[in-house]
Amino acid sequence: MLILLFQPVFAAQSSAESTAAIPAPSENLDLRLIIDISGSMRRTDPNNLRQPAVTLFSELVPEDSKAGVWTFGRYVNMLVPNKPVDEAWRSQVKAAAEKINSVALFTNIGGALEVASDDFYQDRDFSNTHFILLTDGLVNIDPSEAADRAERERILGPVLERFVEQGARIHPIALSDEADFPLLETLAVRTGGQFNIAHTDAELTKAMLQAFAGSASSDEVPLADNQFTIDSTVEQFTALIFRDPGADSIRLQTPSGNTLNRSDRKDNLRWLSTREYDLITLDQPEEGEWQVSGLIGTDSRIKVVSQLRMVVSQLPRQFFASDTLPLSIAFYEDGELITDQELLALMELTVEISTAEGRSGTRVVSGPASAAGVFRDDIKLLRDPGMYQVMVRADGGTFNRSHRQTTTLRPPFDVELQGQGSGNNSAYQLLLRPRDPGLDLSTVNGELTLTMPDGAEERRNLVANENRTEWATELTGQAGPGDYRLALSIEGKTQQGLTVGQTMDTVLARFPRDEERSSYARVTAASTLAPVADVVEPLPEPSEPQVSQDPRFSPEPVTVPQPADTAIAEPPETDEPIWRWWWLAIIILLLLPLLGGLWWWRKKASQGDNKPTSDNPESRRDESGQSAAVDRDNEDAIAPLTSAIATLDHEQEDDLLTGEPPELSPMADETAPDSLDLTEPSETPDSMNSDVDVPESSEIPELSSEDSLQSESDPED
Repeated sequence: MLILLFQPVFAAQSSAESTAAIPAPSENLDLRLIIDISGSMRRTDPNNLRQPAVTLFSELVPEDSKAGVWTFGRYVNMLVPNKPVDEAWRSQVKAAAEKINSVALFTNIGGALEVASDDFYQDRDFSNTHFILLTDGLVNIDPSEAADRAERERILGPVLERFVEQGARIHPIALSDEADFPLLETLAVRTGGQFNIAHTDAELTKAMLQAFAGSASSDEVPLADNQFTIDSTVEQFTALIFRDPGADSIRLQTPSGNTLNRSDRKDNLRWLSTREYDLITLDQPEEGEWQVSGLIGTDSRIKVVSQLRMVVSQLPRQFFASDTLPLSIAFYEDGELITDQELLALMELTVEISTAEGRSGTRVVSGPASAAGVFRDDIKLLRDPGMYQVMVRADGGTFNRSHRQTTTLRPPFDVELQGQGSGNNSAYQLLLRPRDPGLDLSTVNGELTLTMPDGAEERRNLVANENRTEWATELTGQAGPGDYRLALSIEGKTQQGLTVGQTMDTVLARFPRDEERSSYARVTAASTLAPVADVVEPLPEPSEPQVSQDPRFSPEPVTVPQPADTAIAEPPETDEPIWRWWWLAIIILLLLPLLGGLWWWRKKASQGDNKPTSDNPESRRDESGQSAAVDRDNEDAIAPLTSAIATLDHEQEDDLLTGEPPELSPMADETAPDSLDLTEPSETPDSMNSDVDVPESSEIPELSSEDSLQSESDPED
């Protein structure tokens, strides 16, 4: 059985080369880190994980970029100015990280975004400007509930629109479950950023890496079996090696056999060691094969700065099932695009797409490169919402490069439950917002099943606003205090007429509310129906079980053992259990007249030689004894047949157990069963136990129940 983990498909790009963009190395990278220092952080971040996160930020930012750090509570402070990154800047950030605390009174998210972007008035390109926002709470600028709600609307209105217009991206990271998930997720979706939730230092580190993967993406060299290879074009590598908390720091062995560790002090070496990872940066590394000593964890990577670069087009951070993701790959040497077809023909490119659950699929990218030196493909048919990692690997013989990005397949609709007021003034509002731009909004419908505290049900449709950008319904607790259960189902169509649907998880709304402030809860999708055409081109079968070589992408097949209690739907076309029984039935049919005639002749002969009288007890005893003798003779005649049946039974059982099919008989049963249950190999199929019909013949007398022959079809045999 083959299980396709998911169905991404790569198709050759058909658009004209002159109109297609060529991926180029990123320029004018600008990274801005905004950190929440409100008082609630003492509870949600008791170990102050923000400090090592800032240090990691300082090490990951490339030197050909600009970066800055801000903190906010009620007021916003520039902790480190936004300026070009160098060693002095890194030292300043590491020193400033020690000042991060949790003393502020409010959570002024809108003000922090505005101050950190106060240069948006300048006439320049901000499309490569990225804001990483760390926060744990809700918008809170004033003791007044009304003021906070108004500020939240302002952030989702003019503040957010300003970022969208400039093309800048926001990457929010929520540090607790108390954060306003709908707000933070909207900031990410509208600006093309990445939203993450981090409860531990390990999750925060990986969330930071994912934010960097879409902003300061760079080349890597593959790390496999604790080894990686540095070629002559590499000027610097940065090794990020994850390990188990508390495990010893790793060591690096150079190609010449020397060992580097965290205690070494070298001008060209920076080594940061924490509880969970080692971050090592080495300038002018030795060429050859390097060895990592120690147990390394997943997500470890070796980033390189090199004269030879592989540049991969930036994938959107958020996409929908109706989208097609174009993928372009180009190579640069000393900043110049490589177009030499002979050199490009030596490149072997593979793309691996994997999920957070560990499912993955890999294929070789179709080639050759275009005249402009670009490899192109499309990614489509991803169906399951969630985060995907796209890893491109290039093997050029004398060098290896890899490049990773993350992208999130979003459900077509967002649903939010807002709670307002308390006591008798409690109310909830359920909001539905379509997110997929490919939807036909006139077809969207949301049906709510509301279960009251007493078990009664009410069905209602959500009502759309004038622009059909939001559907809503309000709950007021009309059935009295208690828990109300909300189950929402959504359906609609794309602009191409394909059906989409979404069923949301059941959520509770409790009346009366005991919270003073408003609440904003994200309702997650229980299931999603992706838009699939009525006729979908099937995925081709892979030519090899390891990696598909087909021009379209199909994931690596995984063979799953057949469960012991599952019948095989289409067994091999063999009638091995049937032909022996046909021959047995023929033998029985031939023997029955002979045995019947013998029995009839012996009985007649006995009656003629010694005919008894009804009043002669002696004669009756002789007749009785003669009958017993006849029965014994019959048993002697049947014995060879019984032995033959037993022999066939044992042979048939051996065949089933060994699985060696005999040569097929030309008289195979045409009514063989469609499938065989192989749960018990020695069990005889039902078709083998059917009674053998004996054709009627005037030469065979009717037998009494006492004298009937016991055939192989009797249950006892």
